[in-house]
Amino acid sequence: MDIVNYGMIEHPTQGIRIIIGNIEGTNNIYMKRESLQIDEQTRRVKSAIGYGGGAPLGQMVWTEECSKIFTNIFRLAKFYYKSSDGETAWDEAYIRFIKYLLSSNSLNYDQFLPFITGMKIFETTLAKGTKVFVNKYDYHPYRIMETTSSHYVMKNDSDESKTVEVMKNELEKIALEKWQLEYRKGYPEYF
Repeated sequence: MDIVNYGMIEHPTQGIRIIIGNIEGTNNIYMKRESLQIDEQTRRVKSAIGYGGGAPLGQMVWTEECSKIFTNIFRLAKFYYKSSDGETAWDEAYIRFIKYLLSSNSLNYDQFLPFITGMKIFETTLAKGTKVFVNKYDYHPYRIMETTSSHYVMKNDSDESKTVEVMKNELEKIALEKWQLEYRKGYPEYF
Protein backbone atom coordinates (compact mmCIF):
# COMPACT_ATOMS: atom_id res chain seq x y z
CA MET A 1 0.00 0.00 0.00
CA ASP A 2 1.60 3.25 -1.16
CA ILE A 3 0.70 6.45 0.69
CA VAL A 4 0.72 9.75 -1.23
CA ASN A 5 -0.20 13.29 -0.21
CA TYR A 6 1.39 12.45 3.11
CA GLY A 7 1.01 14.52 6.25
CA MET A 8 2.47 14.17 9.72
CA ILE A 9 1.08 15.95 12.77
CA GLU A 10 3.28 15.80 15.87
CA HIS A 11 2.67 16.84 19.46
CA PRO A 12 5.64 19.05 20.35
CA THR A 13 6.25 17.63 23.84
CA GLN A 14 4.43 14.32 24.31
CA GLY A 15 6.10 12.06 21.75
CA ILE A 16 2.88 11.52 19.79
CA ARG A 17 2.40 11.75 16.04
CA ILE A 18 -0.29 11.08 13.48
CA ILE A 19 0.69 9.90 10.04
CA ILE A 20 -2.04 10.41 7.47
CA GLY A 21 -2.26 10.19 3.71
CA ASN A 22 -4.10 9.08 0.62
CA ILE A 23 -3.81 5.43 -0.43
CA GLU A 24 -2.53 5.84 -3.98
CA GLY A 25 -5.11 5.37 -6.69
CA THR A 26 -8.07 5.40 -4.27
CA ASN A 27 -10.38 7.86 -2.53
CA ASN A 28 -9.30 6.37 0.84
CA ILE A 29 -7.20 7.81 3.66
CA TYR A 30 -4.86 5.80 5.85
CA MET A 31 -4.32 7.16 9.35
CA LYS A 32 -1.96 5.91 12.05
CA ARG A 33 -1.11 7.19 15.55
CA GLU A 34 2.31 6.44 16.98
CA SER A 35 4.01 7.22 20.28
CA LEU A 36 7.61 7.12 21.40
CA GLN A 37 8.31 4.07 23.53
CA ILE A 38 11.46 2.51 24.93
CA ASP A 39 12.43 -0.42 22.72
CA GLU A 40 12.28 -3.53 24.91
CA GLN A 41 15.23 -5.15 23.10
CA THR A 42 17.59 -2.29 23.97
CA ARG A 43 16.16 -1.64 27.45
CA ARG A 44 18.50 -1.95 30.39
CA VAL A 45 18.47 -0.67 33.95
CA LYS A 46 21.06 1.65 35.45
CA SER A 47 22.67 0.45 38.60
CA ALA A 48 20.93 1.80 41.67
CA ILE A 49 24.36 2.53 43.13
CA GLY A 50 25.30 6.14 42.50
CA TYR A 51 22.17 6.97 40.50
CA GLY A 52 19.56 6.94 43.24
CA GLY A 53 17.25 4.55 41.43
CA GLY A 54 16.79 2.22 38.52
CA ALA A 55 15.86 4.49 35.64
CA PRO A 56 15.18 2.53 32.44
CA LEU A 57 17.41 3.34 29.49
CA GLY A 58 17.10 2.25 25.92
CA GLN A 59 16.54 3.35 22.40
CA MET A 60 13.30 5.23 21.78
CA VAL A 61 11.25 3.92 18.85
CA TRP A 62 7.95 4.97 17.28
CA THR A 63 5.33 2.38 18.20
CA GLU A 64 1.92 2.14 16.55
CA GLU A 65 -1.02 2.72 18.89
CA CYS A 66 -3.81 2.46 16.31
CA SER A 67 -4.46 2.69 12.58
CA LYS A 68 -7.44 2.78 10.29
CA ILE A 69 -8.44 3.18 6.66
CA PHE A 70 -11.19 5.74 6.12
CA THR A 71 -12.97 5.00 2.86
CA ASN A 72 -14.32 7.41 0.26
CA ILE A 73 -13.13 10.52 2.06
CA PHE A 74 -9.94 11.81 0.37
CA ARG A 75 -11.70 14.09 -2.12
CA LEU A 76 -13.12 16.07 0.78
CA ALA A 77 -9.71 16.27 2.49
CA LYS A 78 -8.17 17.57 -0.74
CA PHE A 79 -10.51 20.56 -0.52
CA TYR A 80 -8.50 21.79 2.54
CA TYR A 81 -5.12 21.64 0.77
CA LYS A 82 -3.45 25.01 0.15
CA SER A 83 -0.14 24.99 -1.70
CA SER A 84 0.63 28.35 -0.08
CA ASP A 85 1.21 26.44 3.20
CA GLY A 86 4.51 25.25 1.67
CA GLU A 87 6.21 22.17 3.10
CA THR A 88 3.48 21.67 5.70
CA ALA A 89 0.61 21.99 3.20
CA TRP A 90 -0.72 18.45 3.70
CA ASP A 91 -0.17 18.58 7.49
CA GLU A 92 -2.28 21.75 7.68
CA ALA A 93 -4.87 20.39 5.24
CA TYR A 94 -5.46 17.30 7.37
CA ILE A 95 -5.72 19.37 10.57
CA ARG A 96 -8.37 21.61 8.98
CA PHE A 97 -10.13 18.55 7.52
CA ILE A 98 -10.34 16.68 10.86
CA LYS A 99 -11.54 19.82 12.67
CA TYR A 100 -14.26 20.21 10.04
CA LEU A 101 -15.33 16.58 10.52
CA LEU A 102 -15.46 16.97 14.32
CA SER A 103 -17.69 20.04 14.06
CA SER A 104 -20.00 18.65 11.39
CA ASN A 105 -21.09 15.20 12.65
CA SER A 106 -21.15 13.63 16.12
CA LEU A 107 -20.13 10.21 14.74
CA ASN A 108 -16.81 11.62 13.57
CA TYR A 109 -15.72 12.37 17.15
CA ASP A 110 -15.93 8.69 18.08
CA GLN A 111 -14.03 7.64 14.95
CA PHE A 112 -11.18 10.12 15.34
CA LEU A 113 -10.81 10.24 19.15
CA PRO A 114 -8.29 7.34 19.29
CA PHE A 115 -6.02 9.31 16.96
CA ILE A 116 -6.37 12.87 18.31
CA THR A 117 -6.45 12.23 22.07
CA GLY A 118 -4.08 14.59 23.87
CA MET A 119 -3.46 16.81 20.83
CA LYS A 120 -4.53 20.36 21.63
CA ILE A 121 -4.26 21.35 17.97
CA PHE A 122 -7.59 19.57 17.34
CA GLU A 123 -9.63 21.58 19.85
CA THR A 124 -12.66 22.79 17.89
CA THR A 125 -16.41 23.24 18.12
CA LEU A 126 -18.08 19.86 18.60
CA ALA A 127 -21.13 18.78 16.62
CA LYS A 128 -24.62 18.57 18.09
CA GLY A 129 -25.27 15.02 19.31
CA THR A 130 -21.65 14.34 20.31
CA LYS A 131 -21.38 12.34 23.55
CA VAL A 132 -18.71 13.45 26.02
CA PHE A 133 -18.00 12.63 29.65
CA VAL A 134 -18.11 16.02 31.38
CA ASN A 135 -15.85 14.97 34.27
CA LYS A 136 -13.91 11.95 35.50
CA TYR A 137 -16.62 11.05 37.99
CA ASP A 138 -19.43 10.57 35.46
CA TYR A 139 -20.65 7.08 34.74
CA HIS A 140 -22.81 8.28 31.85
CA PRO A 141 -21.82 10.60 29.02
CA TYR A 142 -23.66 13.81 28.24
CA ARG A 143 -24.97 14.55 24.75
CA ILE A 144 -24.57 18.02 23.22
CA MET A 145 -28.09 19.30 22.60
CA GLU A 146 -27.40 22.92 21.76
CA THR A 147 -24.46 25.25 21.20
CA THR A 148 -24.53 28.92 22.19
CA SER A 149 -21.79 31.46 21.55
CA SER A 150 -20.07 30.57 24.83
CA HIS A 151 -21.60 27.30 26.12
CA TYR A 152 -22.67 23.81 25.23
CA VAL A 153 -26.05 22.74 26.62
CA MET A 154 -25.86 19.02 27.39
CA LYS A 155 -28.18 16.31 28.70
CA ASN A 156 -27.18 13.21 30.59
CA ASP A 157 -27.52 10.24 28.28
CA SER A 158 -29.15 8.03 30.92
CA ASP A 159 -31.29 10.66 32.64
CA GLU A 160 -32.43 13.43 30.32
CA SER A 161 -33.74 15.49 33.26
CA LYS A 162 -30.09 16.21 34.12
CA THR A 163 -28.95 19.16 32.02
CA VAL A 164 -25.64 21.00 32.29
CA GLU A 165 -24.08 23.99 30.60
CA VAL A 166 -20.35 23.78 29.97
CA MET A 167 -18.10 26.57 28.69
CA LYS A 168 -17.13 25.86 25.07
CA ASN A 169 -13.37 26.14 25.55
CA GLU A 170 -13.53 23.93 28.66
CA LEU A 171 -15.47 21.10 26.98
CA GLU A 172 -13.36 21.25 23.82
CA LYS A 173 -10.29 20.72 26.01
CA ILE A 174 -11.91 17.94 28.09
CA ALA A 175 -13.08 16.16 24.93
CA LEU A 176 -9.47 15.42 23.95
CA GLU A 177 -8.31 14.13 27.35
CA LYS A 178 -6.93 10.60 27.42
CA TRP A 179 -9.49 9.49 30.03
CA GLN A 180 -12.31 10.16 27.50
CA LEU A 181 -10.98 7.27 25.43
CA GLU A 182 -10.52 5.07 28.52
CA TYR A 183 -14.11 5.75 29.67
CA ARG A 184 -15.44 4.93 26.20
CA LYS A 185 -13.73 1.55 26.40
CA GLY A 186 -15.03 1.08 29.97
CA TYR A 187 -18.64 1.95 29.11
CA PRO A 188 -19.13 0.71 25.51
CA GLU A 189 -22.90 0.35 25.99
CA TYR A 190 -23.29 4.14 25.63
CA PHE A 191 -21.57 4.38 22.26
